[in-house]
Parts: sequence; C-alpha cells; structure tokens
Amino acid sequence: MRKTITILLTLLMILSMTFAFGSCRKEEPAADPATEASDDKEDKAEEPSADDADIVETFTPDAEEEIGNDLPMQIESITLYKDGTIKIVPTDDLKKNELADSEADSLMPFAESGKVKEMYLCRIGNGGYRTIVALIDDGTVSAVNTRALMEDHILAVMDNLGGRDSFTGIEEQEGEDGFSIVGKTEEGDDVLLDPVILSENEEPQPVDEQQ
Repeated sequence: MRKTITILLTLLMILSMTFAFGSCRKEEPAADPATEASDDKEDKAEEPSADDADIVETFTPDAEEEIGNDLPMQIESITLYKDGTIKIVPTDDLKKNELADSEADSLMPFAESGKVKEMYLCRIGNGGYRTIVALIDDGTVSAVNTRALMEDHILAVMDNLGGRDSFTGIEEQEGEDGFSIVGKTEEGDDVLLDPVILSENEEPQPVDEQQ
C-alpha cells in the first residue's frame, strides 16, 4: 500500500512539473503583416529595372569627380545600351539648342551610324576639349564633332572616320602638344583621328530625340 502511494505521489509531481514547464513556454509572436509588406517592398526596390539591366556603360562627363580641368560638355550622362544605341542627356545650352521646346529629355546621336559595339569618352587637343567616340559593329568609327559640341553646343555626328572598316578599338594618347585619339585596326595600324574630329567644315547631322 505504501509503495502504491509513493508511485501515485511521484506521478502527481511529474504531472505538476510538466504543467509548470508548459505554462512558462513562450509562444512565437504572430508575424506582423505590415512588417512583411515592408520587407517585400525592400526586396522589390533592390531589383534592377529593365532599363538598368540593358545598360552596358554610363559616363557622367560633367560630374565633379570626372571633369577635372576639362571644359564642361553640358552633358549629364552618356549611356550605351545592349542594343547598340547611345543615349545622351544634355544640359544648359546644348539642351536648349538640340531640344528647344520639345518634350524629349534625351538624344540618340548615333542612331544612323549603326549598332555601337564600344563607347569612349576621350580628351582631344590641349584646350580641355573632350568628345564621344563610338566603335561600330561593322568595324567603322563614328564620333561627335568636338568643335561643334564644345564651341557651338551642337551635336554633330561624324561617321566612317579614317575611311576604314577594320577598327578594333580606340586609344587616347597624351603627347607634348596635347591629347590625340588613335584608332587601332586589325592590320595593326594606328590611325590618327584628330584631324577629322576637329574639322571645322563638318556638316552637322541631325540627331534623334528620345522621350
């Protein structure tokens, strides 16, 4: 009888302890719908847009960390896209001259040149001038007329520089008289492009606007 009582008391103690531990256990707080929605928004914000995913390279020529001692190009950004197009966002007089009262906010200056394979922002001469050079996928080179851009604030596109269709790249070279732009060819030739790019006789070509 005494043994039976002892067993019952032991069982009662075990049940009491189990109940006590169960009462002390903390339940996990329910998820806050507002917090979950906020997290979802943050995740979506980090996803790149379609335009961003299509960008190959972007230059900001007039940014403080880029311009240095060069003259401003009156260009906010130059962007090369995977489809071979280049978009330029102009500012100041360049914007007034090229866009006037148009609702467009950017230009596609190489639209008639062909699909752009590579884009370069190069110094040229010794007066703080710069220009945009494009290597086209057919092996030719196009560029923005430096004088028209820097002096008249007009975008004039010059195609087929050097009369070659075997260019593989562009190099900016610094010499005693300033900077030169040199085209590299498949034949191993270095073609000096400065005389054509700095020409004062080049007729500006119309450029396409983009909304």
